[in-house]
Amino acid sequence: MFSLDELFAQLRGASVIRIIHERIDEARRHFKTGLMEIKSHRDFNQQTALFIQYLYSDGLLAPRRISLRAAMAEGLDLLERHYEGNGGMQGYDAAYLDAVDSQGRGFDFVLSQLAEGIRDREIFRYTNGQFSVLIDPSDWNTHKRIVEEIVEKYVAFLPDDICFGSPDRFINYYRDLIEVILSSDQTIEQVRNSPKISLGN
Repeated sequence: MFSLDELFAQLRGASVIRIIHERIDEARRHFKTGLMEIKSHRDFNQQTALFIQYLYSDGLLAPRRISLRAAMAEGLDLLERHYEGNGGMQGYDAAYLDAVDSQGRGFDFVLSQLAEGIRDREIFRYTNGQFSVLIDPSDWNTHKRIVEEIVEKYVAFLPDDICFGSPDRFINYYRDLIEVILSSDQTIEQVRNSPKISLGN
C-alpha cells in the first residue's frame, strides 16, 4: 500500500546523502594544491582540473577517473553554471578573479564552491534515480494519491490554490511538489545542525 512517509524516507536516503556529503567534504579537506598562489589562467585551469580529478577518484560513491583535459572542461562548466563571486559576479571569470586575489576569497574559496557544485549534482543524481525506481511515471493513480497526501499533510505550508483546488490540476506536478518539500526539509535540517544554533535552549 502506498505511503507518503515511506516514499519520502526512500527519496531522502538520509544515510546515502550523508555519505555523499562526508566523502566529498573529506576529499576537499585532503586536497593540496601544488602552488602557493594562482598567478595565471594556466595555473588556475590546471589546479582546478587536478582538484576535480582528485575529487572524482577519492570523493564520489562511484569513483571516476577522467583525463586532465576532461577535468578542465568539467571545471569550466561547473564554474560557469554555479560560481557566485564578489560583487554579484558569476561564472568562470568571477572564479578566476577571486582565485588570484590573495587578499580576498582566494583559490580555496573557489575549490569549496566547486566541491559544493559537485556534491549538489551527485545528490540530484541519487534522488533522480530514486524517483525512477520508486514511482512509475505512467501510474496516474499513484501520482494523484501523492498530490492528495501532500496537500493533506502539508496544508499549513502550501498556497490556497493548491490546498483548495482539485488535485487533478497538480498531478503533472507531483514531482515538483515532492522536490520542494524535500529541499525545505534539507534546509531545516541544515539550520538545526548549525553549530551557531541551539534549538530548545
